[in-house]
Amino acid sequence: MGLSTIDADVLRSYTEVVEAAAPASERKAGFLVQQHGALGDGGDASQPAGGATEAGAANSEGDAGSNVDMFYFEHALATAISSQQQHSAGGGGGGGGAPDPSTVHTTGSATTTEGVSNLTRLVVEEQKTLDLFHKLKFNWLELQTKQYFLEVLLGCPKGVTPNDLCPSDAAIAELEISSAQAKQELKKIKQQTKNLHEQMESLCTELARAHGIYLASFNECRTAVEDLCARVQERAYRDQLVERDAELASLRQQEAEMLAKKAKLEWETRPLEQSIDALREEIAATETRLESGNSASEKEPDAALRARYQAMVAWYQAMIPLLESISGIRIERFETDRLVISMEHAVSDQKQQAVLDLIPGSCLISRITLEPPPSPTSGLDAAEIETLLRRANETNDMGWLIRTLQQRLYLCAR
Repeated sequence: MGLSTIDADVLRSYTEVVEAAAPASERKAGFLVQQHGALGDGGDASQPAGGATEAGAANSEGDAGSNVDMFYFEHALATAISSQQQHSAGGGGGGGGAPDPSTVHTTGSATTTEGVSNLTRLVVEEQKTLDLFHKLKFNWLELQTKQYFLEVLLGCPKGVTPNDLCPSDAAIAELEISSAQAKQELKKIKQQTKNLHEQMESLCTELARAHGIYLASFNECRTAVEDLCARVQERAYRDQLVERDAELASLRQQEAEMLAKKAKLEWETRPLEQSIDALREEIAATETRLESGNSASEKEPDAALRARYQAMVAWYQAMIPLLESISGIRIERFETDRLVISMEHAVSDQKQQAVLDLIPGSCLISRITLEPPPSPTSGLDAAEIETLLRRANETNDMGWLIRTLQQRLYLCAR
């Protein structure tokens, strides 16, 4: 009996025991039979057959089920080995003669040793196959999960799997051709883009250089324009300064002339004012003497004295217009509480009227009104007039006040 015959008998015995023991062991026995058939035909033990792959894929029990299967598998192997040994020791079927005892003993021992070694090898291969099955199971679960995930992503309708959506080989070939063409086109576009980028960089460099030159020239021009504007403005200031200096010199000259005329007029009018004061005192004394005279002769002045007085009055009456013409000041109206004076400028023929409101019973001035009102260039605003009025009241000099107003108004007219 050869090795293949013994192995086949052992495996058939194992299959019978497994069928009686458990369904899971039956599936494993079928797998081992097919595996042994593949080995007997010269196949590779490390590569399972198609039927073995289907049987392994159908087996989904856990580690506890694998342990039970191993128990049944070992029991079946032991039973098969013992029955094979008994069969070998008792002889063959009815068609054969009785074997030689020594030959049977020798052949049985060799067969037993070979069977044990084959069974050991089968156990190792089974363990390896179980490991591969676990890996296959894990890969299968992973593929199922990915398939479900792809179905969700693609939104596959019911009854359609992602495999149905996969393109055919011809479509894939066409896609590869179009992809190659697109890659070539993309390569050309990238090269064109690179060339354009280089051109843009060179153009930007040239523009930056030209812009730098423009900025430098612009800054130079701006500096030159600013210097020119400063020079023009400085020249205009100088021209204005020369004109103002000339105007100031002319005003100073006019002021000096006015001061000289004022001094001359004061020198001319001072004796007249003194004589007027003396005459007033003399008139007052004469009036007093006339009023206080007790005799009729004193009350009745003689013709000579009367003629003298009349001559003096005539002289004063003739002198008053002369003084008014010289000074340019004329008394228009004199009342107990108001004095109206007109001031005339001999050069400009401009007239100004001053109304002085007097405090009753005194020679103090309460208010001054100028008609027409003075211009702003004269400097005679309300504050200045109030200052002049206060000074005139303090010094009791109404003549100074009138002369000052006349001088200010005359300078304004000039």
